[in-house]
Amino acid sequence: MIFWILVAALVSLVTFWVTRPLMRAAPPATPASAADIAVYKDQLAEIDADVARGQLSPAEAEAARAEVARRLIRLPDGDAPARDKPAQTGRPTLAFVVATLTVPFLSLALYLAYGNPGLRDAPLAERLATAPEKATPADLIAKVEARLREVPGDGRGWDVIAPVYASQGRFEDAIEAYSNAIRILGETPRRLEGLAVADIRGANGVVSKRARAALERAKALAPDRLELQLWLSLAKEQDGDVTGAIADYKALLAKAEKDVPWREPVTARLAQLEAQAAGKSDAGGTTPPPAPDAGSPPGNAPGSIAALPAEQRAMIDQMVAGLADRLKTNGNDLEGWLKLIRALKVLQRDAEATTALSDARKQFAGNGEALEAIDGLAKSLGIGS
Repeated sequence: MIFWILVAALVSLVTFWVTRPLMRAAPPATPASAADIAVYKDQLAEIDADVARGQLSPAEAEAARAEVARRLIRLPDGDAPARDKPAQTGRPTLAFVVATLTVPFLSLALYLAYGNPGLRDAPLAERLATAPEKATPADLIAKVEARLREVPGDGRGWDVIAPVYASQGRFEDAIEAYSNAIRILGETPRRLEGLAVADIRGANGVVSKRARAALERAKALAPDRLELQLWLSLAKEQDGDVTGAIADYKALLAKAEKDVPWREPVTARLAQLEAQAAGKSDAGGTTPPPAPDAGSPPGNAPGSIAALPAEQRAMIDQMVAGLADRLKTNGNDLEGWLKLIRALKVLQRDAEATTALSDARKQFAGNGEALEAIDGLAKSLGIGS
């Protein structure tokens, strides 16, 4: 009740201030004084004197007298204010009363007709539940995350949020989400490819052992999906198998439609690799050599990454630098260390490969299985001791 009393008082106060100018009566007219009349009489006498002196013609004098007479007539009448006063004060008062009564009642009527006075308070959680289309992407992600914390076995939730994480650059979260969705709901080409792509992008373009395994399983489930082979061909390039990558790219282009978006870059990439292979062959005067044996160091094999053109070498150097930076912050990635050591050796950066080998051994000191994998790689590459 107190609230409505305050509202009524506020409406009245506002209405009063709005209509206040209407309540002011017009200023009373000042009656003509004897001095004003005397001034006009003097003007008439001056006109007569000008006519006598010949300064004004009779017509001009008559016009001047008429103007003085009009001014004299416009002088206010002393009785006028008394007659007009009631009319001037009554109308503003009526306007104030009408406005005071009309504004609040009209506002209340409109509110009751178009408003919702019975609507209760709605917390944010309830608003999201009843109107998700009004929520922001961050709100929806938070909602799904809260649901997954309560029900970690909700495979559908993991499957929905995984690509969202990947689109936001949260690759570690995307890998976890895809892994959980695969564990709970099973493997599908889409989930396996999403897991692999998130892993590759999180590693700055390096195709890790985990990503390759996911791509191979996805390819087995969907052999007609050519995009999967693109990533596997990139993995072959990174391993130094340029001959195998050329064969894969040719097979992809033969199977792909002419309007696929990746045809042009793959064609350009194939031409570069073929030019590289032809250069190696022409230099020796023989046919292109076969792929290197498994036991030979990749950095010394024909068609290795070390023989790539300068622009391709620069791209791979950037990828390797990104992997090295990531290992500085996440040194527990054994697969990343092995990839870095192998890439540095392939690029013939032997001193850096030796340093990376030493750093990896320090990182995994006391981990026999990890040290065994590191020493096995070092032996196969012929580095370290």
